[in-house]
Amino acid sequence: DAPLSEAVPAAIEGRRDEVLVDLRKWEDRGTITDPGAALQEVALLPHHLNQRYQALDRRDVSVVFGGLAAVPFTFLAGMLVDDESQVTLLDWDRDASRWRALDGADDGDRFVLRGIDRVPVDAPAAILTVSVSYKVDVPAVRTTLGDLPLVELDLPNGTPSCHWSEQKQQALAQAFRDTVIALGNRRVGRIHVVIAAQSSVAFRFGRSYDRRNLPPLIVYQYERSSTPPYPWGVAMPTHGLSTAAIVRPLSPAIAAAG
Repeated sequence: DAPLSEAVPAAIEGRRDEVLVDLRKWEDRGTITDPGAALQEVALLPHHLNQRYQALDRRDVSVVFGGLAAVPFTFLAGMLVDDESQVTLLDWDRDASRWRALDGADDGDRFVLRGIDRVPVDAPAAILTVSVSYKVDVPAVRTTLGDLPLVELDLPNGTPSCHWSEQKQQALAQAFRDTVIALGNRRVGRIHVVIAAQSSVAFRFGRSYDRRNLPPLIVYQYERSSTPPYPWGVAMPTHGLSTAAIVRPLSPAIAAAG
């Protein structure tokens, strides 16, 4: 309820035109009750932007993004505005209760990569966990996705407030992209992605993903009390999938129980 348009840095000159993608009508106490309907709202983002571009030179337009939404939708939003050359990211500062620019110092903390060497060449699928703000719940991932090869990107000193450096975010996005490239070089058929990260980081990861040359991705939503704990994900629009789609995995534990 704090308008992003009022927090746009003064250095970005011109008229502010707000594009609001409001998913709260599909939520109940922080849980997405209808992921498919919410997905359709996010998928309209390019349409809303193109409406604003009419009669304008795109070189004269800057996009400022800020949001608080489920990680799969935020990642998808990053993919959908990937073609925009000028994108400024803001994030919600929970301590100050305001939108904030990425104006912090780079603490030098970077991802540690584990498990890439254990992924077989031509594996039909693999799991990639990315821990930034919190540690990914790996046992919950296994409960949901089973015993697929698992690769971890872990930020050793990750916290909910570790992301305020633009330089650091760029380095983390590069590491994420390099890891997906490495899995692609092993000809992995599909990557199941679980991300614990702040909104601006998840958005940046989506922007960094090359949908034309990298393996297909499904990005999952974490619901601690659900069975399975990752009850749905978004298959990103790539490799023949023209639009994003909701995927609901069947828990291996449920399948084994019949």
